[in-house]
Amino acid sequence: MSLRDNNKGKGLVVTSNTGLKKTHGAVARPNTSGLETLNKLAVRDVSTATKGRGRIGFIIDATASRERNWTEAQDIQASMFREVAAVGTMRLRLVHFGGGDLTAHEWKSNLDDVSADMKRVSCSAGVTQIVESLQCFVSENEASRASSIILIGDSFEEDINGLDAIAKELAIQKIKVFTFLDGHDPRAEKAFQSLSQITGGAFAKFGANMPLKDLCEGVALLSVGGTQALHRLKNQQAKTLLLTAQPK
Repeated sequence: MSLRDNNKGKGLVVTSNTGLKKTHGAVARPNTSGLETLNKLAVRDVSTATKGRGRIGFIIDATASRERNWTEAQDIQASMFREVAAVGTMRLRLVHFGGGDLTAHEWKSNLDDVSADMKRVSCSAGVTQIVESLQCFVSENEASRASSIILIGDSFEEDINGLDAIAKELAIQKIKVFTFLDGHDPRAEKAFQSLSQITGGAFAKFGANMPLKDLCEGVALLSVGGTQALHRLKNQQAKTLLLTAQPK
């Protein structure tokens, strides 16, 4: 119950201390040009010290009934990039599946590239491939490992033991999984809750009071800038939920 890439197989695998004036028998003092240089360096040091980086996996399982929400999913990714711009930089990796096919795109830091990947996807019937999607992130080396994964879906049709096994592997690598359920499928709810609990993430059913957009923006802020950045999120309910995620 998921996605098929219209372009199957095309998932992209893809200063110096200048301006100082010296005087005999005295400590070197900066001239006007030197003061300007030092001030710029100081500002740069402060700004870079407060900015973070995060890698977020984005796994989407969309059934035919959720096809109308696909445009929303594209908008959510755009809003995630905008929100984290003030606190750091984000790289995102899109993974989607449908009709028995799974596509894992490369890490992207450019919104236009991510949007282009999204636009090539259309809904297609098929069983869920959540465990296989998660496996894409377990195989990452440490230098390019995800800090968090967002899973969006409305069902789970796989072996729960297989899900628990992959969840434990992700937990060892300190990769949190935030699971957001569309609807009220009891089996999916149990699986999603277990996955988030084992990895130290958070689970939520999204809807009017807990919009998916706010949840995803919150995960992005938390992954890039930590709990301090999460306070930028206006939705208090989503903020409170995400603050329950266990620290690394």
